[in-house]
Amino acid sequence: NYDCRWHVGDRATLVSDGFFDFFSQGLRTASFGLHAGRPGVGNVFLGYRMIEGPISSNIISASSVYRMSDKWGIKATAQIDFGETGTIGQGLNLMYIGKSFLWQFGINYDSSRDNLGFRFGF
Repeated sequence: NYDCRWHVGDRATLVSDGFFDFFSQGLRTASFGLHAGRPGVGNVFLGYRMIEGPISSNIISASSVYRMSDKWGIKATAQIDFGETGTIGQGLNLMYIGKSFLWQFGINYDSSRDNLGFRFGF
């Protein structure tokens, strides 16, 4: 196992993690990404994950959070598999920033399974 974060500057971080089994059918996974943010405004993430073992996959992920006001924000996510699966899913959340909690209301769609979901959380 490994987990690495390199804070390139005040607003950018390179991230990577991985897990490797040393037997023939073991799981081997690694990811690399860039997280950039601007305090009080929002942040973005772009990453790549490689999975080898019982299943194999190469996935690119992107997400963005934008703070629209002191009380409201929006988050968008997307994942794409470069293999036969193709688009894994997209999501869109509306966030209410309360005194003690972040309230989230959202919708997500997984086109590989033709599944539409709704989300509510805090």
